[in-house]
Amino acid sequence: METQNYTRATLRVPTGKTFGPQAPKIDANAGVIYGCSVITQGPADGWPFVVDAKTLEQVQSLGEAAADGIQVKIDHGSGFENIVGVMRGFRIEGPKVIADLFLLKTHEKYLSILEIARTMPAAVGFSIAFALSMEEIEGVQYARVAELYSIDLVDDPAANPSGLFSAGLTELTGPRPDILQLAKLAEDFGIRDWVSMDEAALLAECEKAAFQKHLRFPGMTSDRTLAAKHWRPDSSRVKGLSRFSRAMAQRKIDALFSNKH
Repeated sequence: METQNYTRATLRVPTGKTFGPQAPKIDANAGVIYGCSVITQGPADGWPFVVDAKTLEQVQSLGEAAADGIQVKIDHGSGFENIVGVMRGFRIEGPKVIADLFLLKTHEKYLSILEIARTMPAAVGFSIAFALSMEEIEGVQYARVAELYSIDLVDDPAANPSGLFSAGLTELTGPRPDILQLAKLAEDFGIRDWVSMDEAALLAECEKAAFQKHLRFPGMTSDRTLAAKHWRPDSSRVKGLSRFSRAMAQRKIDALFSNKH
């Protein structure tokens, strides 16, 4: 059931890598950055809802309907002077909405944004400002977008966990972790008293910790099921990690599961 009372929200929602599945294409002469990740399907950092395929379709439709494109600012809540360009060419690619950023060449941050896109695209990301309502399906709240106000450059977007470009979320598949891997995860996640837990309880605690920090490991339960278990509208916001900390933590997890023991 969808609620119709709309709230203006700034969603640091999963956008995924800031740029596209291939290496980002940057036309410095024209001031265009192609294949920017606008929003990514999955849980939204710090919000009690999930971004699904319908959310992506709404963002794509609203973006395409804007004749002059959707304005891009530096950070949420900033004013006219921080408009650095517009997004155009909205399309859905896999679990993401992708668009192209047309920069204002006269803006003082023009060269800085191009340099960030070339040299450190995972350090920042895009985050949408929009009119929010929510639809509940089987106990899970899903974001619904009535209006799209802007797509802003931020340092830690909620719905774009991996940066500026759309390289896609890492899909980790495979069997459930064994007890040694779970023990190592529990230590890394700071789970207390894990020694006294049976394997099922330990797996559940590791999944919860990973989900809340926006990390993944092979064999995890689906995001939708985890959201139903661990996100409630009346709960405090889930605390994730900074972009740098998340990248380092995920690298450590990937190394754990790539090594045989």
